[in-house]
Amino acid sequence: MRFPDCAKLGIAKIDESHGALFRAAESLRVAVAEARGGEYIAAILDQLADYAQRDFEAEESCMREHRYPGYEAHRAQHERFAVELAGLCEDMARHGATPVLAAKAQRRVREWLLGHVAVFDQQLCEFLNGKA
Repeated sequence: MRFPDCAKLGIAKIDESHGALFRAAESLRVAVAEARGGEYIAAILDQLADYAQRDFEAEESCMREHRYPGYEAHRAQHERFAVELAGLCEDMARHGATPVLAAKAQRRVREWLLGHVAVFDQQLCEFLNGKA
């Protein structure tokens, strides 16, 4: 999954963290397509969770700094995905990266990442650009 231009917000720190997330999501997509082993896929998911946490912290810091009115809703989206991602990691640890579970994780990461960036991060970007 390549980092689409529409996901680039023009805020260097956030674009860098989004790039890492999209690269991890692409690694996950390839690993699932190649039916890589469970440990390999689990490691990618763990890495993706780390990148997501860093991205969330950077965005939330920016939102607080600029008193973004959509902060609570945006932060809630981050929290829900972090919980969902942790659940996927736990499922993989418990049951292994079965093809069905690995595909579910890959699909959910892709859906969330594209949807969140297109809506919530885009709204944040528009607010910040309006403040400049």
